Amino acid sequence: MTTALTATKAEPLILGGNIPILRLKWRTALPPGHDLPPYEDVVLGSLGRWADNVLLVGGGETPQAFKVLQAGRAIQKWVGRDIQGISISDFPADCALTLAEAIGQSLRAREPTFSVAHRVRDGLVETCEILALPMACRWGPPLVGIYLCEREARYDLVDTIFRATQDGMMALAAVRDAGGAPLDFQIVACNDAALRLLRKPEAELLWHRFSELQHALGLSGMFDHLLAALGADRSSEFQLAMARDGRNIHLKVGIAAIGDLLSATLTDISDVSEREASFRLLFDGNPVPM
Repeated sequence: MTTALTATKAEPLILGGNIPILRLKWRTALPPGHDLPPYEDVVLGSLGRWADNVLLVGGGETPQAFKVLQAGRAIQKWVGRDIQGISISDFPADCALTLAEAIGQSLRAREPTFSVAHRVRDGLVETCEILALPMACRWGPPLVGIYLCEREARYDLVDTIFRATQDGMMALAAVRDAGGAPLDFQIVACNDAALRLLRKPEAELLWHRFSELQHALGLSGMFDHLLAALGADRSSEFQLAMARDGRNIHLKVGIAAIGDLLSATLTDISDVSEREASFRLLFDGNPVPM
């Protein structure tokens, strides 16, 4: 899965060690009375070990039209293709937006600008620090050097969503017979909220067949809804009651199907249901028309 990056101008939380050095280098190269340092004094012959992480662009009237003049190996790997000579607008969408924003910010500010960008690839969230350095060019419009460094830590997007929500979430994979017909579902993931709601330890849920557990969980009737959602390859929503501690817990269940994988969201709506029942009794028991 790939989503577009978004870059925001912000103070760095975890600065790569090279970024303060590059900022200082840019300011040292700035001649008195000028708003931009010469390209030659910032870039030529002085990047050394930073060159792999530097993208040099220029020659465009808008940030999207800037073209790649030079790209280090780490930049090429980050983009995922050969980018020599192409415009920013021709980059993959999840890279173009961030780079265009970084270029635009630096040209408007006329100074180095820092941003943090996030993107999702193969289910992992990558975080990159970007420093854009605007520079004067004696042959025409300004150039921009972009230093990009990925933070080492990556995290799983699905796992983060599972942990962040207060709703119970479960992922179930269809189990099919030899003829390809679905006969059961295996629980392949569940979050802490689901464990609390169902009052079961993870070991008693994970990798077990749903048909073996639904009555123990008090989720009677949910199996048929899972089958219907799988067969129609669509999303559905319904309510069911789950017995717990001598009272019924009312759940709103949402199911989404993607191929043989189903996601189920369990939301406790007991308070809402009890208020509705109270209002119903108020009206039904009143002899005066209302």
